[in-house]
Amino acid sequence: MDSIPIILQHSGHWDDNTSYVNFQVCGLLIPTNCNYSNLVGMICNEFNLQPQLTSMKIEYQVKDGYPPFNIVDDLKLMFYLKLKKREITNPGSIIELKLNENRCFLYVFVALNSLIKWWTHCIPIIVVDGTFLKSAYGGTLLVAATQDACGKTFPLAFCVVDSENGESWEWFFIKFRKSYDIREDMTIVSDRHESIIKGAIKVYPEVPHVFCIFHLLSNIKSKFKKNSKKIKDAFFSTANAYTVKKFEYHMKELDKVDMRVKLFLEEVGYEKWAKVYSLNDRYSNMTSNVAESLNSVTMLIRELPICTMLESLRALVQKWSCSNRNTANATSTRLTTKFEEILKKNYLYSVDLTVHPTNHILFEVHNGERKNVVDLNKRSCTCNRLVCN
Repeated sequence: MDSIPIILQHSGHWDDNTSYVNFQVCGLLIPTNCNYSNLVGMICNEFNLQPQLTSMKIEYQVKDGYPPFNIVDDLKLMFYLKLKKREITNPGSIIELKLNENRCFLYVFVALNSLIKWWTHCIPIIVVDGTFLKSAYGGTLLVAATQDACGKTFPLAFCVVDSENGESWEWFFIKFRKSYDIREDMTIVSDRHESIIKGAIKVYPEVPHVFCIFHLLSNIKSKFKKNSKKIKDAFFSTANAYTVKKFEYHMKELDKVDMRVKLFLEEVGYEKWAKVYSLNDRYSNMTSNVAESLNSVTMLIRELPICTMLESLRALVQKWSCSNRNTANATSTRLTTKFEEILKKNYLYSVDLTVHPTNHILFEVHNGERKNVVDLNKRSCTCNRLVCN
């Protein structure tokens, strides 16, 4: 096997600003195909250092007149990723790593097989968000999450990047699409971060991308300072309107408060925030709370070094999966607890309704002076509440 000599100089001291004296010189023969971990092991043996060091920087000159060559520790990230790829407990998991031009860690993407497998049993809504890492090394954690059939937060993917920028979000969406592909009626929900918008359009051009109404309201407040309380009430009513008639009514109320707000919302696009104009069902996900609640839970985890953080996130997913499985096994009703409660409330609301069947499919439902038609085949009602969730 071909080897290259590396000369290590150590155990000396600087006699003045130019002279390094009383040092020992030791030569090592390093195989040309030597990987980072083996190199660190050989150097640790030579220096009698502990290989568990969290960081190490090795610098040497290949030839006089050439700049030093640096090897920087990747916090054992590559070893962790290789280990997770080989673990029999996570076969089929997607773990991707991107290095920079110096072959130092830049991005890492993790989607566990158990999450990929159960994605088809969740609502087709993907909520994405980014949050700062709090360790000494900095960086940003990108997350994608949805809700399962019980209405619980269901994490889909985690990605560590340097910052939220166009390149990092595009790379995230590319890896996410590789892992989860695309589903019918899929929708992406996020704030109005420019990098998210560009990345989503480039990688998922066929998927509607909508905005969190809380973040959009924040944009409105920062742009139009006056009457924030009145704007908030009118805006939320407009965003959650179930019919075009109701939407137009609340939009007029918003227009009375500040005419500039309507023009701003028209520029954003009604389909980006209004329930009645949404291209796909939003399943009541008008905000990015699903991803933000995940960020809240991982607040302490984000203080850890990258490898420890990724392992802690995996352990968190395992804990949630076990707890949710036990809850599901103990459920005796046809629907989950959350939706059984909603069904009971709807039953109480329906007591005052009068139903007149047209046939076994079409029904007229009367509530005082209001009348709507329910179509069981289309699973729709003219009130539009069954369509605009």
